[in-house]
Amino acid sequence: MSFNFKTVDQAGDLRGKRVLLRIDLNVAIKDGRVVDDYRLKKMFPTLDYVQKQGAKVILLGHLESVETKNVEPVYNYLKNYFAVTYIPEVIGENVTAAVSQMADGDILLLENVRTNEGEKKNDSEFAKALAALGDIYIN
Repeated sequence: MSFNFKTVDQAGDLRGKRVLLRIDLNVAIKDGRVVDDYRLKKMFPTLDYVQKQGAKVILLGHLESVETKNVEPVYNYLKNYFAVTYIPEVIGENVTAAVSQMADGDILLLENVRTNEGEKKNDSEFAKALAALGDIYIN
């Protein structure tokens, strides 16, 4: 099996493409707020780039916080920098509907993938459901 990996700037025209952007959500959270934003800020240039290219950006990642397992604190942080919508689910009808309604340049943050048993079990059906949400995957 061979893979044809490209950098984000080699991906071609992103306008109208649904881009699954896997981000590092393992950030320190205290009292419901992000208190260490280093990992989030490191992905800002990539997020900014794909958004400005007209992609429909779907953010996904996992969070292993002791305080919370949901990504709402990350959403509250990100919305200070980007117009982002939060869907408190990973897969399912609500997610599919939200993705289908996205306009070019929209950003959607999905719930912590670790809240889904499929992520923990490395389930291929879960992986297929996630993959079906996007046209391009950026890690």
